[in-house]
Amino acid sequence: MIGRQSFDSAVDVGSIQVVERYANENSRFVANKYGEATKGKVWFVPGEVEGYAQENIVFRDYKGAPDREQPIAAYAMKRDERTGVPVAMEARYFDSWGQRIEEMRDDVRRYGMKEAYKRYKSSYATIVNTQTIDATKSQNILDRVLGLQTRNYLLQSVVTIVPAPNLVLTVDEFTEGSVQAKVPELKSPQLVTHSETRTVKTLWKNVAHLAESEEARLMGFHNTMALRQDRALRDMQRLLNDQIKTELETADATGGNNWGTLNAGTDTSTNDPTADIQPRVTAIRGNGFNVDYMAMHDKVAARLSMNSFIRGGGAQGLPGNLLGDRFTITGLPPVTVDQALTATIAIIGSRDAVWLGRGPTVVAAYDEDVVGYSGWMVKEWVLPYKAQNGAIQKLTGIAS
Repeated sequence: MIGRQSFDSAVDVGSIQVVERYANENSRFVANKYGEATKGKVWFVPGEVEGYAQENIVFRDYKGAPDREQPIAAYAMKRDERTGVPVAMEARYFDSWGQRIEEMRDDVRRYGMKEAYKRYKSSYATIVNTQTIDATKSQNILDRVLGLQTRNYLLQSVVTIVPAPNLVLTVDEFTEGSVQAKVPELKSPQLVTHSETRTVKTLWKNVAHLAESEEARLMGFHNTMALRQDRALRDMQRLLNDQIKTELETADATGGNNWGTLNAGTDTSTNDPTADIQPRVTAIRGNGFNVDYMAMHDKVAARLSMNSFIRGGGAQGLPGNLLGDRFTITGLPPVTVDQALTATIAIIGSRDAVWLGRGPTVVAAYDEDVVGYSGWMVKEWVLPYKAQNGAIQKLTGIAS
């Protein structure tokens, strides 16, 4: 960028000088109020600077000296061709510093001093700054960050995903009557009844929005934005998982027996889980659906897998396929374990029971050069919807 500055007469290109510059008096007031007054100081260093031979260079101020690692611009005095008298300073900026100054001035001209100050102040509300990253800024620390661990979220595997690019989930349902059996000779058969219904749902929007200051990015040891983006995407999965859980748990409930209760003086179980599970499976199949899964909290899964009716007496230990987030037990639907579910219930169902309307996912990154921060966001339109009430059942009271 090529620019001209209005402070030309204050600078002598033949000597090193430190000059304090702000867009206007309001900028000076804000800088002093927030303890950032030194950010307005720049050094004018003439000629023969190492790495910039024969150029006059403007540097940022760092602890009262030119910061040689932060050159701002090359500058030169423009002189009158007839008299040789300096009339202006021309600067070639190495970054967007000059542009930021001009934009700050534009804000004051466009919105007035009060509104420009309000915009400046509000932009710091939830932005990661140098105070936020102070504990992990560039020092000799381990290249490993705690607090970013997340578990697997598995409830999407028990629903049917339906594309909804227009943000609308449309569920059409046909209801058919029964065919007629053993129709007598010369008798007209009855017509099979048929009806249709349509349900329309609008998807909702889940959003993750991150921002961090330029200083945080430059001073941080870790690539904070990349780490936070990764965590935000995982947290979007957690949020959707919780929303699916809420929809699953609207299923019709039936009370069961505590699978963890033991007979006094023995290690054998009092209640047989299959006595609770099998009637629910039979009911769903009777409604015309396959049973694809059982979903439960890990505490409920432990009660099921350790139950002596399931283990065959309790003496021989657990088969290997009872470990992990998914396992199978002979004669029962496959089990999916997810901690989002309530710790006293089990969901038994078909994947046709709950539909997950999935719309577009939008990822956007932007820079706010005037204030000095970068932002990133991801927006996802989704909607879990229980489309088939007869395809899902909830067992309650089976663990404590």
